[in-house]
Formats: sequence, C-alpha cells, structure tokens
Amino acid sequence: MWFAETIESGLAIRRLMFNFMPSWWLRHYGLGWGRHMFFDPDHRVACHQRMRRLMHERFSTMPIGASNPPAEVIAPELNNAVTPALAGCEVHFPEDNYPWSEHLPPEKIRRLTLPDDLATCFPFTEVDKQVAYLNEKLGARAVPRWYVRGVLNDAVLLCGSSLFEDFYADTASVGRVLDYTHALLSFVIAHNHSVGDRSPVMLCNCSVMMVSPELYGQRILAHDRDICDSVAALGLPVALHHCGNFDRYADRYRSIQGFDFIEIGSESDIRLALNTFPESDIQYIVDARFLAGSCRRDVSELMERILDAARGDWHRFRLNVPDIDFGTPDENLIEIFERCTTA
Repeated sequence: MWFAETIESGLAIRRLMFNFMPSWWLRHYGLGWGRHMFFDPDHRVACHQRMRRLMHERFSTMPIGASNPPAEVIAPELNNAVTPALAGCEVHFPEDNYPWSEHLPPEKIRRLTLPDDLATCFPFTEVDKQVAYLNEKLGARAVPRWYVRGVLNDAVLLCGSSLFEDFYADTASVGRVLDYTHALLSFVIAHNHSVGDRSPVMLCNCSVMMVSPELYGQRILAHDRDICDSVAALGLPVALHHCGNFDRYADRYRSIQGFDFIEIGSESDIRLALNTFPESDIQYIVDARFLAGSCRRDVSELMERILDAARGDWHRFRLNVPDIDFGTPDENLIEIFERCTTA
C-alpha cells in the first residue's frame, strides 16, 4: 500500500495508521494512479507532497500530513504485481487502483526459473534507477529497497485459482512454484540487506486463509519458517501480515520463532493473538467496509470493543485502517483517532 499516514504520539495504543485507496484520491481530488505514478518519479514525489498537504488540511484535528511537506524519495511501487512482472505477466495500471497483473499460462509456469542476476531485471531495475535519480536530485541517500511479499501470495498471483486445484491434482507443480517464490523472496531479502536496508521484513500471507490450517502446515509452513529464520539471522525485525481470520492458524505460526510484529484481520480474536504471542506487537485491521457503511456511533462502539479486548497490552497494540475508499465518512476516521487518544 503506497500512501499511508501513521500517528505514533498522544495515543493510548502503540500506533495508528490510515491508508487511502487510489480511488479515494481520484474521486476526491482528481489524483489518478495509472502508469505515470509508477514510471514518473517527479510526478510521484509531487503527488506525495500534495497528498500530505491535503491530509493536513482535511483532517486538521489529527496529526497527519503536513502544511509544507518536503520533497522525499518515494520509490516506485507495483504492490502485488512485482513477482508477476518479473515473470513476464502483463501488468495493468488503472487510474483508480493499484497495479494488477494477469496470470501466467501453464506452459510458462512449467518453465519458471530465476534469472541469474535480478539486478538486471524489471521491475528491480526501475526501482534502482528511480531511487538513484531522486537521491541525486534531492541530495538524499535513500536505499533502493526491493519489494518483499509472501511465498503463497506470489504463487497465487502467478498461477491464479488453478494453484489450489494443483495442491491435490499436481502436487509436483505446486512444489516447483512455491520453491520459485521462496527462492525469489530469499534473494530479495539478502539483496536488500546487502545495500544497507535495515527495515523490518514483513511476510505477507493474505492468501493463507484460502487453504486449511492443516494444508498450510503440510505445504507452506516450512517455506515461511525458513524465510523468517533467514531474516532473523540478518538481525532484522520479522513481521507477519495475515489479513484474514488469524485464530485457526495461530498454533502453526507459533512454531515460527521471533515475530516482532503481527498484523491480524478484522475477524480475528485480539486477545488470543496477544496471549499466543506475548513477545510481539499485534496490529489489528479495522474493516474498511464497515467504516464506509456505518455511522459514527457504530464506529465508537466498535472501537470500545477493540480497545477493551486489548486492554492491559496497549503498549504493544496497534491499529491499521487500510483500504479507505471513496464514500467513507471523514467523521468515522476522526472517531477512531479520538477514541485512541481518550481511551
């Protein structure tokens, strides 16, 4: 997710983050995404400055945005289309959404191999080139960090729904694809570390809830554990994103040691996550669909339930409000902030 604003001071909880969808920006302010947001670094930096200024003006009672934001190095972001783009999938750049990609045909999936030198391949070449350009222009020293996603996530993006059929019909094919995405993520993590990136590495498991906990444990867990172990061996914080119901998978994840931070979906039991991972910060995702269709009173009641569930652990509890779309009442976002400051 490319545009997010984080609040860290004056809160009862650890952190609060808001993320606004491209459609929100397009329909409110005429700021479209499209190809130019990815390929034109000057346009992207200028848009980011304008967005921060608009945030400051629109939500003046919250400490987000800035009245005079500086130009910053903003790397190009393909979101979920990164691994498909590397594999040769066609990528689409809508004005009202993030980039998305086509799936690979079966014959190309069977021939998947990692390039000898990823630094010479798109989209990583584009990241390196644009960050170098912006560093020189702005007198900055930003690291050209490559994208890190998830083993199963990337496999699904490459293969589509046929991957789930092949877990039973063609297990060898699934194994090859998972080995490919595992190797790619391992290489990207090692590369980022080699160029000086020391930020937390988040394993993204949006698609895990599409398989049973038993199947996850049998076919995917070992890949995830190896990725997390390699991150920890580099001395970097290890994070997990599981945006669906976390409860059924908590025991499997518990066998992976050392999560510094875990993000759980809105259907999840907050107290179960906090108790199962007492060493971790827990970030709860507030349901964007609920926010878009509810009144402020309903949001206040939801926040009361959320904060009550995390009571006693607010020092390691965070909230994420992602995917804010056009039509979401501003007052609902303000209510979340105010409840997090007055709790």
